Amino acid sequence: MRKFYEGKLVRKAIVLVFAVSFIGVIAVFYLYFVSLDSLAAENMKQRVMVALDVEAGIQQEILEEYTFWDEAYENCIVNVNKDWISVNTGEYMFSSHDVAFSLAVNSSGNFSYIDAVNKNDISKYERILRPKIAILLKKVSQSTLPAKLASGFISVDDEYFLVSAGLFMSRDTKDGRSPPSYLVFGKRFDDSYVKHIGLKYKLNTLAFSVDHGDSGHSFKLLDLEDRTIGYMVWNKIYPSRGILPFLAVVVCLFYIVTGGICVIVLKREAVNIKEQEEQLYFLATKDYLTGVSNRRHVMELGQQMLSAHQKKSYRLSVLVLDIDHFKSINDQFGHDIGDLALGAFSRICSNVLRSSDLFGRFGGEEFLAVLHDTEIENALEVAERMRRTVEAQTAKDLSIPLFTVSIGVSVDVPGDDFEMIVRRADEALYKAKAKGRNRVEVYVEDY
Repeated sequence: MRKFYEGKLVRKAIVLVFAVSFIGVIAVFYLYFVSLDSLAAENMKQRVMVALDVEAGIQQEILEEYTFWDEAYENCIVNVNKDWISVNTGEYMFSSHDVAFSLAVNSSGNFSYIDAVNKNDISKYERILRPKIAILLKKVSQSTLPAKLASGFISVDDEYFLVSAGLFMSRDTKDGRSPPSYLVFGKRFDDSYVKHIGLKYKLNTLAFSVDHGDSGHSFKLLDLEDRTIGYMVWNKIYPSRGILPFLAVVVCLFYIVTGGICVIVLKREAVNIKEQEEQLYFLATKDYLTGVSNRRHVMELGQQMLSAHQKKSYRLSVLVLDIDHFKSINDQFGHDIGDLALGAFSRICSNVLRSSDLFGRFGGEEFLAVLHDTEIENALEVAERMRRTVEAQTAKDLSIPLFTVSIGVSVDVPGDDFEMIVRRADEALYKAKAKGRNRVEVYVEDY
């Protein structure tokens, strides 16, 4: 009788242990999936914020090309040419980059011109945008970027815009024009554009709502005066719902199986997150038109390469390349052919360089190459080979016009930072252009 009683107690203890362990496992999984859902919601929010930053960056890169374009300054500010504006900052930007309006602000703070897709809206924009653009221009003046640029959201009645403004810059000195004047592009932030962002960055169900309110699956957009203009909204994300029922059954049968499935799920999530991060990193660091490193990225990597070379006493050479008479290509053949020429030029130059070298777009038709562990004599050979290759291959390619390149070369000296080497190579480039273009010149004190 005692053994039976003891056995009953053991069975009760085992049942109790299993019951407690079952409840414990359920509690652990509950907390885990709550955390997973919370992390998924936060990850979605971060991805939406990064996507908006990238979109603003792309619009700023397009704007930067115009602010460094001497012809744009001449026709938008100095001698306002309505025909030129209609074609270059109007129809081209409206059709190719979905810009809704463009305008320029002269040194007096007045609009030298304003153009819009819907001509009937111009008078309304001119009346409402003036004080809002003034706020954005203050942000431009406070920008720490080499090209003075800033972006923000603006509301005009019941319309909303992602607006970017940039200070007109001198291509020769890389300084702002004096007295200061500005160019502004505005893209309509509507359902169509938000849907495009969702598809582009794999942010399904992304939408814009004026009166949704803060929640775990939204965040508010602020205008230039820090006033709420609306909310980015997406469907609630519950990764746990896809696997929780199956895991609940498996836990009842065998805890190890549950653990194995958790590992598989986590690995799958890690792979997806990594792919998304790589895609966003590419969009943030590469030039959207040519696929090579953009200005900011090539300057960061160049400084890192220089620091590594200085520690090992290696030499670092820099090439600044400029496509000769690129403006005439755009003027004669159109911007689409000009874009093809930029892409072809990037591919040709990248194929000449080694995998250890660095190549990026510096702005407009200007590019930068950084040569790893390369003395000035070898750098000159690489530059000359690149010059000949560009001339030869563009002559064979019937899809683009024949063009040539001018190249300036410089090498690091003790005490340099990367911008100093680039500045010297840029001076050598202007010497090459002054001597007739389609040639390579070296900074005199380096050779």
